Amino acid sequence: MGCEVLKKQLDDGGIRYTYASITDNLSNLKVFLKYRESLTMFDQVKAEGRIGIPFIVVNKGEQFFFGPEDLNLDDLK
Repeated sequence: MGCEVLKKQLDDGGIRYTYASITDNLSNLKVFLKYRESLTMFDQVKAEGRIGIPFIVVNKGEQFFFGPEDLNLDDLK
């Protein structure tokens, strides 16, 4: 599932969020890579040769998800 699909689901669900694209600036990419290299939840993603996008960070690192299939959008309201 791509980021655009996820953004639409969040919008449709009335979820407030900040979208940070890793292609927009180097700072966003660095933050993503820090998570990718330090969280064990990325181990399977990397083993499969995937990037791990979309990646959702709730609040300031309280929870992490790869997409809406991993979370209940109602819990984010």
